[in-house]
Amino acid sequence: MGVQRGPSIVSNGLVGCWDAASKKSYPGSGTWKDISGQGNDATYDDTGSSPTFVDQHGGYFTLGSGTDDFFYHDTPAAFNNKYLQDINITVEVWASLQSFGGCCAALWSFGQYQFQLAPDNSYASGGKMSNYVRSGAWLTSTGSITNLNQWYCYVTTHSTSAATTYNLYVDGNFNSSDTTSNNPQFTYGTNAFGTNNYNSPTVYPLSIAVVRMYDRVLTASEIKKNYNATKGRFK
Repeated sequence: MGVQRGPSIVSNGLVGCWDAASKKSYPGSGTWKDISGQGNDATYDDTGSSPTFVDQHGGYFTLGSGTDDFFYHDTPAAFNNKYLQDINITVEVWASLQSFGGCCAALWSFGQYQFQLAPDNSYASGGKMSNYVRSGAWLTSTGSITNLNQWYCYVTTHSTSAATTYNLYVDGNFNSSDTTSNNPQFTYGTNAFGTNNYNSPTVYPLSIAVVRMYDRVLTASEIKKNYNATKGRFK
């Protein structure tokens, strides 16, 4: 059940895929396997408490119950040692927040404080979500789009054809677009789910079920297709 690489899911350009509902991705113990074929399996940090697997909505993990409660994985080869403005990227994450937390946890992140999706710490009580690009560029959602204990599908895209522009989609619909001149390089090699810095983590309580990464910009119709193919799990 829940194997996301079936005909309903966009597979063109898929370079990272972690789906807790797939037995191939999480068989019940061990690492959270990347089933995109790239082999970037996600390991939970075991210096503190461990993420908890919950057998609901097909399956998901709860994170943030301890100071070292997150997953980390290697950078997909398509992005390793590249500057952000030189890559095409789409990241999709299905998550539910139990707290807005504040600075500086994240749903997912590339490198240490380099590029991430996180509640905007300036608007934590207002339910806003942001792409954050290193050195303080918070590219914030339009309106309040995050209610606690509710599942959302967040998608971030960036295109080399508009090198300083970043788009955010929520539940299959375009939400906002913003720009920044900041241009971090992914040289650290390790990325994370549930924190913005795997070496010195800050976490907050959240649940995460699916993460998908593409080395191209999905079209609006493809983003909607992935959302429609997955949303039934979270009713």
